[in-house]
Amino acid sequence: MGFYGKIVSPVMADISLDFGSNVTVSDVYPQPLPDLFAGSQLVMVGRYTGSGPVSAALRGSVDGQAQTFTYEGSFASSGGESFIPRLWATRKIGYLLNQIRLYGENKELVDQIVNLSVRYGIVTQYTSYLVQEGVDVFSQSGRQALADEEHKALSAPAPQSGAGAVDAAQAQQSLRGANQAAPVNGQAAQQLQIVGDKTFILKDGAWTDTQFDPTQMQTIKVGFASDDYFKLLDARPDLGAAFALGSHIIVVIDGKAYEVEEGATSTGPIEIPPTQAPQPTSQPAVNATAQPSNSNPASKTPAAPTQCLGATLGIMALTLVLVGVGRKRK
Repeated sequence: MGFYGKIVSPVMADISLDFGSNVTVSDVYPQPLPDLFAGSQLVMVGRYTGSGPVSAALRGSVDGQAQTFTYEGSFASSGGESFIPRLWATRKIGYLLNQIRLYGENKELVDQIVNLSVRYGIVTQYTSYLVQEGVDVFSQSGRQALADEEHKALSAPAPQSGAGAVDAAQAQQSLRGANQAAPVNGQAAQQLQIVGDKTFILKDGAWTDTQFDPTQMQTIKVGFASDDYFKLLDARPDLGAAFALGSHIIVVIDGKAYEVEEGATSTGPIEIPPTQAPQPTSQPAVNATAQPSNSNPASKTPAAPTQCLGATLGIMALTLVLVGVGRKRK
């Protein structure tokens, strides 16, 4: 089937999803959900609260007839693939930039773009400040200054036609419709590293977790390759890739900042965080994979996807295809 044959009429139109009462889904991208065409798939990312079994109802119009397909699955309270939060953040940044392009600059939207780009390491032509020398992306005042600069830049009249307008629209569309998180490559990769669900920026010779705020946190010193160093690794094996970045890193674990440095000595016994065993990734019929995170992506430093505040929260990805495992047609 040629390209025209695929798009001339959608296989399913006017798509909506209902996940039942066990989970509440929000902040979904793309929004609204587009039509589904033959030979294509739709990858949806969003946030959810709650966990447990779900009967996801996929509704839409097939050949002009209203149809409902149900998928039995389960939403986990923790675990899952670490790439999902960055994919969600990539799409949300693209969505917010498009809102600004369509409706004009909005300070609240700019604040969200800055916070999301720092937390999840999303480097684009709009968020290149992440790897600029002398830019403070860690403290609240530093991020506010960045947001103010972006506010001014986005307030300037943007081209409404011509090559500049086309390039801007295409760049934002590539973020909104991304099927993978914005890559970190070239010179940016020398200054920024993504490790699991964490983002590290090289600052003053130390790979520093973007959740670290030097104005609010005091680091707990840990000698590189010391007994405490290996105790941390034993308790949190997920830190192995982060510790492999080098002999000087600052990492935030459960709200505490640990600074690993060669030759550093602890002033006393350090508090080892609770052991966290790796959790297998579930493969439910609806292909939903969970990553817990803060409920407010616009806050100064959105919490790591491994942290929960008060409730079970998460970020999920859902792949929609016309034919799925365990589908029931109504």
